[in-house]
Amino acid sequence: MEWLLTVPADTDRAVLAELLVEAGCVLHDLPAVPMGEGEQVVYARGPEDIEARLRARGLTVTASPNSSMRFFET
Repeated sequence: MEWLLTVPADTDRAVLAELLVEAGCVLHDLPAVPMGEGEQVVYARGPEDIEARLRARGLTVTASPNSSMRFFET
């Protein structure tokens, strides 16, 4: 499953990639998207319980499913 992971802005990308591998996930090479309030969003692939797996490893994270954009016709 594809995910958008919201993590603290100061999260080290190499450490994050390692935590993801430990949790059975993969960090995509796409650049992180900075967000307000000291957060950033990264792209990853992993199981449905990705958020719980990462929180169990001490990472403050919110996981949201990543879906393809679709245009609506009127």
